[in-house]
Amino acid sequence: MGKMKQNLNSSLKRKLNLKTIAGFTLIGGSIAAALLWFMMRPQATPSACGPCTISITGTSSTSYTVTSGDYVCIASGATYSGTITRNSSSGTGTVNICNEGTISGATFSFSKGVNVIDNRGTMTSSSISFNSGTSSNSFTNYAGAEATFGSFNISRANSDVSNYGTFTTTGSLKMYSGSTFTNYNDATLNVGEVEVGSGSSITNFGDWTTKDVKVSSNGTITNNATLDIHGDLEVDKTFVSDGTLTVSGNFKVNSSASVTVAGLVTVNENLEISKTFEQTGTLIVKKDMTVNSNGRVTVNGIINVLDDLTNNGYIDGPATSSGNYGRINVTDKTTNNSSAKMRLNLDICDAGTPSGGIDQQYGTIDGTVSYCTNSPSIASLPVEWAAFTAEAKPEGVQLNWATAHELNNDHFTVERSTDASSFTKIAEVAGVGNSSVIQSYSATDAHPPIGTIYYRIKQTDIDGQASFSSMVETIWDAPNFSMKVYPNPVSTTATVEILGDKNETGTLRVLDLGGRVVYQQSLSLQPGQTSVELNANTWPSGVYVVEVRNTSGSKAASTAKLIKQ
Repeated sequence: MGKMKQNLNSSLKRKLNLKTIAGFTLIGGSIAAALLWFMMRPQATPSACGPCTISITGTSSTSYTVTSGDYVCIASGATYSGTITRNSSSGTGTVNICNEGTISGATFSFSKGVNVIDNRGTMTSSSISFNSGTSSNSFTNYAGAEATFGSFNISRANSDVSNYGTFTTTGSLKMYSGSTFTNYNDATLNVGEVEVGSGSSITNFGDWTTKDVKVSSNGTITNNATLDIHGDLEVDKTFVSDGTLTVSGNFKVNSSASVTVAGLVTVNENLEISKTFEQTGTLIVKKDMTVNSNGRVTVNGIINVLDDLTNNGYIDGPATSSGNYGRINVTDKTTNNSSAKMRLNLDICDAGTPSGGIDQQYGTIDGTVSYCTNSPSIASLPVEWAAFTAEAKPEGVQLNWATAHELNNDHFTVERSTDASSFTKIAEVAGVGNSSVIQSYSATDAHPPIGTIYYRIKQTDIDGQASFSSMVETIWDAPNFSMKVYPNPVSTTATVEILGDKNETGTLRVLDLGGRVVYQQSLSLQPGQTSVELNANTWPSGVYVVEVRNTSGSKAASTAKLIKQ
């Protein structure tokens, strides 16, 4: 089994301005307004490069010194690896660099005027420097184009980066001194560590994957789509997310920060809040949530804390005049320390059901706070989804999903497709019905077909109404080994002969037709032939299935029928 990737149809959702709740789509707001926004949103429809004052064709490493008014064109099919320099005596007008071919290992350095780089082809292993003396700079990576850098760091005011295609850095992405980066609809941004500060900003409308993220003093990050952080998120200034946000490490809100999150937010480690934090939608904290003394938290949706909640500051629900409640579900211990306050239509639901509603009450809890009795306004949804994943396992594709809230939910149907269009049922799982805490579910596709597979979940209410999840996509690989079993039929001893081309680990299982395992052992597969003897002397007569599965590579399996006389 190869790598798995999520396919949430994000581009369609963003184009129609649909509301996304935990990866599941609902119509939100005016369709007319959404379509108007779609038609008026910034587009990347480049015309041909030119008129060109310098044309680069074929393969070239020639170095150029450019001046005001120059237009450099790298033609389609050309490969450029030289240096282009604009010095401080080159005039104050505009220099254009337009690539329709391939730029590889090139250097661009600008020290004056207005500078524009348009990438409509491929750019790799190159560097761009917008230096002191420049008045305005831009880099645009168009739809269908690919730009790959080691690091990409912009520290010059009035420098704008726009990505409509695929933008990748193996190292850092840093934006300073009033520079901006916008990742537009349908674009892919895949970068290393990110730091944004000094009046700069990054805005995401596409799919953004990154490592550690730091929002420094006077920096801003705005996520309107999908942001997957494979590390820690630390905020000193402004962070806004109304799409899907996943933080695999810790989420730290420092003493000068302002954070607003909506939609689905998942924090796999700890959440620590030392300033302003406003939440709507669903927030899942898989370890501890701590509100420090200067922390001010407003809960407008559901927060699920899977370990401890400790409050040393303020935790509020929505304004009491709204009539709505915010809900915090806590799996382990809830503590409201001295000088801490919980107020304003807040509902605390501690799984331990301690007397008094929470475990340790030392601070102030006002009369509007309730305990597992008031659900937030989003609880009118039949299902509030928290997660949906597919994972390669030796026994097949493991499907896991979770709900943060259920209302009159009868059951789930897991469906599979090989073309993302026609789906078939592979499993049905009963729902709990009504719940305001996290409920986890799973199913296994024991016989996935080879190739790309799509899964979705159909959720059915007790009144028969149904809705569908987004799809998750995975690839089930063919085995890189072959197997034969002889003699067949067998009376006492059979030989399993495995032919492979690499060193791998595996498992061998023998199953009867009822799916019961009658024999199992681990394998060390080697290039060439690996043989295993099976003692079938004590097995009842009948038909068996011999399965050899790779456990260190593709997770794929090969099977053979064996008849015991």
